[in-house]
Amino acid sequence: MRSKVSLISSLTTGCALFDPFISVEQNLSLIADLLKINFDKILRFAELLEIDDYFEYKFGALSTGLAARVVLALNLAKSSEIYLFDEPAEALSPEGRELFKRILSELKREGKTIVYATHHPVELADIFNKVLVLVSGRIVFRGTIEEFLSEAFRGRNACIEVEFRKKIGAEDLEKISLPEVEYTRDFLRLYVNIFEAHIYLSKLLSRIKVDYIKSIKVVPRSLEEAYLIYVKRR
Repeated sequence: MRSKVSLISSLTTGCALFDPFISVEQNLSLIADLLKINFDKILRFAELLEIDDYFEYKFGALSTGLAARVVLALNLAKSSEIYLFDEPAEALSPEGRELFKRILSELKREGKTIVYATHHPVELADIFNKVLVLVSGRIVFRGTIEEFLSEAFRGRNACIEVEFRKKIGAEDLEKISLPEVEYTRDFLRLYVNIFEAHIYLSKLLSRIKVDYIKSIKVVPRSLEEAYLIYVKRR
C-alpha cells in the first residue's frame, strides 16, 4: 500500500535532497536512480511545470520558486494512486501555482485520489469535491465545497460592490435601506444570492442617483472569505 501513496510536503524541505553545485538534470538523474523513479515521468512533469529549459542550470542558482517546481516534478513522478499534499504550493510563484493547479486537475481526471492540506482555501477552487475544516485541531466542518459555501454565506454567495464618484450624505445612504448591506460615504457592499443579483441591482439603482456612481460590479464571494467567516462563528 505504501508504494501507492505519495506524501508531498512543503517543497522547500525537499530541496535538501539536491546538490546545489551540479545541474538540475544531474540532480534529477541521480535521485531518480536512487529512488527508482522513471526519469521519463520526471521529464513529463518538468515540461508541464515549464522547468525543462532550466535543466542545465546549477540547482543552487535557481530561484526559490523554480527550485520548488523541480522538487514538485520529482515527487509527482512517483507512480501513486493516492497523493497526500501538505502545503505544496507554499514556495511557488503565482505562475507556478497556476501550472500546479493544471497538474492537479489532470491527476483528478486520471482518477487519482488527492488529499490536500492548506491554510489558503483559494487553492482548492475548481479542483476538489469535498472539504474538511480544522480549527485548533478540531473538525468544525465536513462536506462538499458547495455545502461549505452555502453554510458560510447562508445563501448570500455574491457581493454587489458600488464605488461612488464623491462622498454621499447620510440622508442618501439611509434611502438604500436593504438587508446585508455595508457602506461608507465612498463605497457600498451588498451581499446577495447570485441568482437574485439583478433584482437588488434594480433596487439599488432606484435608490441611488446614477450620477453618484463611479463603478458597480457583481463578484462571487471566495472560499477564503467563507473560511474566515466560518472560523469566526466557531
